[in-house]
Amino acid sequence: MNLNLLKITVVLLILTGGLFSCSPSEVVDEPSKECINIEHLYAQPLPVIQEHIQGKWRLQYTIGGFCGGKFVDIYGVYMHLSTDHIIEGSQMHGLLTDSPIVWILDENSRFAALDGQDAYILTYNHEWRDGNLMKASASMPYRIKNDTLIFRHPVIDGNDSYYTKY
Repeated sequence: MNLNLLKITVVLLILTGGLFSCSPSEVVDEPSKECINIEHLYAQPLPVIQEHIQGKWRLQYTIGGFCGGKFVDIYGVYMHLSTDHIIEGSQMHGLLTDSPIVWILDENSRFAALDGQDAYILTYNHEWRDGNLMKASASMPYRIKNDTLIFRHPVIDGNDSYYTKY
């Protein structure tokens, strides 16, 4: 009998201690992760585009091009974007681009699948591995969904590059 009373007392003390050990002011809420889904990112006002593409991005794969294939990144390609600057590189080749961004508004774009809509194009200077400079490499921030950013390359046989935030 005394053993049962002792067990019940211990259980009640544990429950009481658990209930009153944290006051509501000490509980820390985790920041909520906002779900982002902007289908036509290129057609948004420039400050909206800049806000959503800032950060560190890692290339996952590209789709399209002349042959229309899917190419998974094996080089560790990354991109760091701010509102006015881009850094690109890879684990295999090191730093490839460290350049200011020039935003161009392509009015009534004839770019594939835009049907005459205005589109913002991100342009920058890109250095090839052999040291030659390619002027005005261009990408269009096409869509963002959660942590995936899709860049479309505005050329006839362009591809879509899928980046995830890290």
